[in-house]
Amino acid sequence: MLELKPFLQEHLKTLRDDWFELTLSAYPEASRPFFEKVVDGFNNPVGATLYESLTALLEELLQPAPDEDRVLDQVANIMAVKAVQEVSPSKAVSVFPAFKQVVMRAVCPKGKWLVAPEALIDFFDELDTVALYAFDVYYERRVQIYEMRLAQIKANNDILVRANLLDQALDMEDFMRCASSMGDEGSADCGSCPSARHCPSDESKGV
Repeated sequence: MLELKPFLQEHLKTLRDDWFELTLSAYPEASRPFFEKVVDGFNNPVGATLYESLTALLEELLQPAPDEDRVLDQVANIMAVKAVQEVSPSKAVSVFPAFKQVVMRAVCPKGKWLVAPEALIDFFDELDTVALYAFDVYYERRVQIYEMRLAQIKANNDILVRANLLDQALDMEDFMRCASSMGDEGSADCGSCPSARHCPSDESKGV
């Protein structure tokens, strides 16, 4: 039986390409040819980032003792792309455990084991740890995006107030309470706004 990581290192290019192809399979079929053009990082930043980060991550994971900071850097790059695309957390992090499929096809072609099955346990544990890292990073990125959007809403509101296009500045606490209740069916009032005023979604105001 062959040693796992040396064997995988010998087939790094094939593993990387298969992993990248599997990652792109999560995107609509019509967009995949565009993302595959990874040589143009300017016109195709998504494809280039995924390709380069998967390559660097795989090279590090196949080291005898992967460096945690280098692994996390590449995970952060990949999750930054996923966070902007607003995919679900499960889909965002699935790219990492999905690599197990690629490894299994390489080490056990046609049902013939080339490495000891026990050797996969530690490596698959590493991939599971990477997936946990990814979930934390994805959550942090989504919070950052949310806060940036909230800050932009407040900034736009302040501009409109200074231009005398709105009666008053946006109260962020009221805004958050209103936003959290807007999904309730049949609810014209937030119930949390001062004097039980209607939310901005009130049709009587033409908004």
